[in-house]
Amino acid sequence: MPTRQTLRRRHDPARLTADVLDAYLVGDGTAAYDSTWTRTAGEAARGWPAYRRACWLRTPRLMVPGGAVHDGLTVSAFDAARWVNGYTPSFLAEGEAKVRAALEADRAAVAAFRRRAPTAAREIADVLDLLLGDLDQLEALLPALLAEPGAVTRWRPTPAGPRYGDALGLLAPDEE
Repeated sequence: MPTRQTLRRRHDPARLTADVLDAYLVGDGTAAYDSTWTRTAGEAARGWPAYRRACWLRTPRLMVPGGAVHDGLTVSAFDAARWVNGYTPSFLAEGEAKVRAALEADRAAVAAFRRRAPTAAREIADVLDLLLGDLDQLEALLPALLAEPGAVTRWRPTPAGPRYGDALGLLAPDEE
């Protein structure tokens, strides 16, 4: 039976591979789709910097790639808004407060990442700026979006593009 190679021997940062990219898009880089790329979360964390930008560009707007867990980044405002969008009118004020708290937590997470890892943050600065802009748009439209059932799910931030890389003009429409 073949033995697994170590991360250092198997990983060439100059050559990103689709299976590893997928592992970081949907999870922390360990054991996604039965991948044997990394043995531990520590190995995955060491490999994340090589895939950070490519993953962010391929991530749907208002979301973060799974590998962003290694950077301490999360985004919960959009999910909170989708959940609250189903509230009855008598609970909308409470729900809106929850979404606004999630918006502030998301902004704080981005600010903390920029302070903690300035080099990594500069690498994806355009994406982080777009994310913050999306959060600002969500906040500005929040009362109207929450008042209409299903509106949050149908809303899309501008500039148009389903993924950060599409909106920034850095990915071809058919590029995965």
